[in-house]
Amino acid sequence: MVHYQIIHCPHCCGTDLHKNGKSLKLQDVTVVDTVDFSDQALFDGIPTVFTVMRNGEPARVIHYKITNGLMTFRDTGHYEVTMTNTAIVSRQDFPAKVIVEITVLPKLVGIAEPEQEKIKIFPNPTTGKLKVEIAGFPRNDGADVAIYDIFGRPLLSLQSLSSPETEIDISHLQSGIYIIKINNITKKFIKY
Repeated sequence: MVHYQIIHCPHCCGTDLHKNGKSLKLQDVTVVDTVDFSDQALFDGIPTVFTVMRNGEPARVIHYKITNGLMTFRDTGHYEVTMTNTAIVSRQDFPAKVIVEITVLPKLVGIAEPEQEKIKIFPNPTTGKLKVEIAGFPRNDGADVAIYDIFGRPLLSLQSLSSPETEIDISHLQSGIYIIKINNITKKFIKY
């Protein structure tokens, strides 16, 4: 399990979390990751209230779990976490409400870091064509490629690419974040 610690506010806990009511975008995580909001979970002895939206609708307990400020995701999607604490409503140096956006991607399985470096996808973001370069291309078997949306639904499958350099036409896909899986290696890309 990977833990992400958000940056703290210099006024209350040494970080830069508070952005005058604006949304703060955190790095993308997967369904096995935990986001550490524990430093923001309590002010002056008063617990922070966490309100969680997923894909524009209220999230349910099947989507996430939060305990003492540690948030674990159980489902993919775009999450908006609003933290509100009445102990800091009267403080003018930072707001009492903080909104954080997090995109949760499917669990990435079978990824070894050195293997990740063997595959390059570009341009990323792209508008219609995605180029794939595979170092150490498996000459005998080729490479299987699949593209998924951020919810893990399959959208495109190419069997046994025969070249270490391939261009994939994704112009038919809507703008958004997608996952490309090449053999057992998974990467994220953005289509505009």
